[in-house]
Amino acid sequence: MANAVAERGSNNGNYQQTVDDLTDAIAALNECIELVSELRNGGASFVQITKTQTHIKKLLKHFAHRTEWTEMVKVMLTLAQNFSDQSAVDRVLTMLQDVLAECHQSVADAHQDEEDQVAAFGTYMGICQTTLDQCNERITVNTAELGKTNDQIVETTKFRAKREDDLEDANEDDVAETQRWANETSIHDRLLAELDDQLAAILEIIEIVNNTEISETTMERMNQ
Repeated sequence: MANAVAERGSNNGNYQQTVDDLTDAIAALNECIELVSELRNGGASFVQITKTQTHIKKLLKHFAHRTEWTEMVKVMLTLAQNFSDQSAVDRVLTMLQDVLAECHQSVADAHQDEEDQVAAFGTYMGICQTTLDQCNERITVNTAELGKTNDQIVETTKFRAKREDDLEDANEDDVAETQRWANETSIHDRLLAELDDQLAAILEIIEIVNNTEISETTMERMNQ
């Protein structure tokens, strides 16, 4: 949009300059036409001819850069040297009137081009503004969504930190429980070993008793 505004300003400046140049040229053309028209009445003085020739030379400088009028400029300058010849005066007058008509058309074309460019500029800026508004609306919506997402990230991060703490506690409990279970298992194993030893001793005693003749009195003592 900034580039379009800069280009519009440049084009408008060129338009204004073109119109100013053409307006000056039209004024000079009208003045020259008036002077040349006076020469058609016949009996023109040397002063009138010289004045007209001077104006013609100044006028043609306006068109020296216009390649489409280069040949016309050359012819008009040549004819202006012989304004004592009525045919030369007529031809120059005709050329001046043709150039005047072209200048008026150029002014009209410049106005039309400027009008078209202004309309195109307005349409382009309207489209750009609509696009910009849509972009800003998307930015607003996305910013709101981003805020929600960031809030969710914060909550999820807190939840994850809590779960990590819980996992650490669970791991510590697991280690403690594993150690307790190992201790209990060790005690159980020792107890079973002791019972096995006692059982073996009892079985050995039973075997001895079974294989030995023991008096009734001894048995009574053992049972006690």
